[in-house]
Amino acid sequence: MPGRSPILQFFDGRRIVPATTQRARANQEDLLLDYLKGLRRHTQERSAIRLALSDLERRHREAAFVRSAAQEIRPLVNRYEGQLFRLANSDIIVVVKGASRADLDIYTTRERMLFRKDNYLKAAEAVDQDLLVTQYDLERDYERFRADMEALVAQIRADAEEQARQDAEAAAAATAAAPSPWQNAEPVRAPSDADTATDTGEIPDTPGDRTDADAPAGADGSGAEARTEAAGGADDDTAAAEPTVKVVRDRARSQTPLDPLSFNRLANALRRLDGSVFATTRPIIMMARGTEPRRVLTYHTFSLERVEARLMPEFRLDADAAYARKLHQTLNRQVIGRGGVNLPTDDGTPLLLDFELDAALDPDAMASFETKLAQRSRGKVILGFRAEDVLHATDRYLEARRQVRARGLRTAVTGIDLLTFGAVSWTLLPAEFYTIPFRDTVVKALDEAAIKHLAETIRGLGPARVMLFGCNRASAIDTGRQLGFRLFEGAIASATLSGGGAG
Repeated sequence: MPGRSPILQFFDGRRIVPATTQRARANQEDLLLDYLKGLRRHTQERSAIRLALSDLERRHREAAFVRSAAQEIRPLVNRYEGQLFRLANSDIIVVVKGASRADLDIYTTRERMLFRKDNYLKAAEAVDQDLLVTQYDLERDYERFRADMEALVAQIRADAEEQARQDAEAAAAATAAAPSPWQNAEPVRAPSDADTATDTGEIPDTPGDRTDADAPAGADGSGAEARTEAAGGADDDTAAAEPTVKVVRDRARSQTPLDPLSFNRLANALRRLDGSVFATTRPIIMMARGTEPRRVLTYHTFSLERVEARLMPEFRLDADAAYARKLHQTLNRQVIGRGGVNLPTDDGTPLLLDFELDAALDPDAMASFETKLAQRSRGKVILGFRAEDVLHATDRYLEARRQVRARGLRTAVTGIDLLTFGAVSWTLLPAEFYTIPFRDTVVKALDEAAIKHLAETIRGLGPARVMLFGCNRASAIDTGRQLGFRLFEGAIASATLSGGGAG
């Protein structure tokens, strides 16, 4: 017939599907079993992941969520010579080569975040069980992985056979009870657009089964916003009962603060992950009159924006100061403990680290931390303590400083509000360095007397000990110089270096 595609096609109850696609879907389990046979000889550096969506609530086993879960982990598959299998029970199996544990953890954590509202998953996490993710090191676990997959495929096939039997019995019963086809005949209705709609990526929303808030996030981790549209060609009653939800990507950074449940989930995830992927180093620049700008210190910290982009793009992690502080504390502990985050390479410049008072007062924690210092000169390591902690517990800070200095290390008080800096007598709370975040609104509120007092305070402590952080505009550098600052951190400060900026 002219214009007819030569490809054999099937109707799967929703749309016309090419036979090749139909076979590919039906044979994912067979493909997995065939792949396992060849995998036996190629287990070196390979890892496998099972995402057990079949163990989640029914709404999270729908096609839209399965697609989103596959899209979340697809970059890992593409990057590491991987294979991905979407099984008939909604499970996803991934095998990759050469991926680090940190990479695997990042992507499996994103999957947990995608399904964080699942009640079964919450219940399992409450008793410290991982319902969703199973990881295999195939050099060690190949036989276990093969046995698990064979058992899984056997169960899928048994379930399919049982479902087919039940469907056949139901069809037979319906046929027996049905009246003659010539009785009560109705005119044949022409198919509507809704009957022949193709899969456009829209998510069908069943009333009472999913709320707009449950619409899955996109593959890039961006949040999803739902809007309802009437199905084309359907009457008004049908459209109201069966709306269609389209996922609209929000490309701008979210302004939504963390809620308590999401914070707890994120904090728990960060305790398990290797925080190295969120670490960053920033240069601190000396800008003195008559000399070229030069890097005199390195600041090692963690970027919540990196955490946000990789794990929770639907939230703004620094929108709530208390939550942001706790997340930083969680990451800082990875620098202190054995394993976890290593210190940056020693380039000869002093290193400023965010640190916790509790850790500085814990001999075991400090002994563990010192193993990371290796041959690094102790006099070039500066432990930074937050100003709010120092001012809240001055006695603890003074004792921590005494112990830190006894180990040959130096201290800094960090994040001091500009007005607080001018109001406190820092001779009573001594440190080698002090850092002050630049805030334009505070600077504009200063009168001439306040500016003079701040300049005298900086001069009294020594301009080489007081740093102005967050200098991302030229006006910050200009204002800082007027106040007497000589040490600057931020994008504009880094740009003055011929060698580049932050790491």
